[in-house]
Order: sequence, then C-alpha cells, then structure tokens
Amino acid sequence: MRWARLELGAASQIDESTTRQAYIDIGGSEELELKGALLVYQGKSRGFVTWHEARKANAGGAPFLGEAQELTTEFVHQLAQGLGTDVATEILPENILVRTAETITWWTPEKVQTMFFAPGDDEAHRLNGRRFPQPPLESERQRPGGSGAC
Repeated sequence: MRWARLELGAASQIDESTTRQAYIDIGGSEELELKGALLVYQGKSRGFVTWHEARKANAGGAPFLGEAQELTTEFVHQLAQGLGTDVATEILPENILVRTAETITWWTPEKVQTMFFAPGDDEAHRLNGRRFPQPPLESERQRPGGSGAC
C-alpha cells in the first residue's frame, strides 16, 4: 500500500495499481498544510468542540490526529482571523448602518431622483428622465461565498 497526498494536506490510501489525484479549488494558489481538526460532539442537550493537532506518520504514511486539546479564547480569535472575519478599523460614512466581514447595510434618505425604465412597457418608458420622489431605502450587500471582507 502507498499513500497519495491531497492538495489540502490530507492523504488517501490507494493500492499499488491505482494512482489518484484530488484537487480542490479554494480561489488561490497558496500551498496549504494540514494543521489539525476541530471535532464537534453533540448530545441531546449539550455539545462541545475539541482541537486535535495533525501529526506526521513515520515513513511517509498518512497524517493522523493527536489527542484532544482544550480550546482557548486566543485560539478561537486566531482561527477567526485566519478565516478572514477580522475587519480592520475604518471610518465609515454616516449612512452605513452595519459593517461586518460578511455584510454591509446602508440607508439612503428620502429624495427626488431621475428615473429610467426598461423599454418593454411603452407607458413606463415614456416616463424616462422624469424626476420622482423616492422613500428612504435600506440596502444590504452580502459577500458571495461568505468569507472575507465585503
């Protein structure tokens, strides 16, 4: 038996006659190394999470998980930063209501605005270029894929 290294650092056992390669596109070319795993345990009324450091096997074997370690607040903060959830301090315009790593929400005040309409409805199309009162609006934009700053 031999082991094939997957791009994310995991290993898959294959027999002597089979060659298997696996690639996972995560949007970058940075080489990643398996560091460990979070294991989630859930009962009927409670749950907990443990951290297991990845250990290297002898003679090129597959990595394996070490013993469970307690999660610390510092570890959780470092994990969040590594996942891109840390938003740098910035000065925002007064119309920004909420800004997180995943979402930005803003409002626009009531105003009179020039409006344009698609040419499918002749009646609406005749209103092109006219100014109409608009109510206050709240808008939100979420980052596609759910990671990193908006």
